[in-house]
Amino acid sequence: MEEDADICEINQKGLRSMRHKAGMLMPEEYELHRFHNWVRERHTTLSPKF
Repeated sequence: MEEDADICEINQKGLRSMRHKAGMLMPEEYELHRFHNWVRERHTTLSPKF
């Protein structure tokens, strides 16, 4: 488990890199992507405007 934690930490640092580009989604990920967009839209719609 310690090795997994180390690898995950390195991976997260790489995702924040300026050189990282998003890749293609797998078919299994489309529904999750739609859900994330739905949550963002609802959050924007329901957030109080100051």
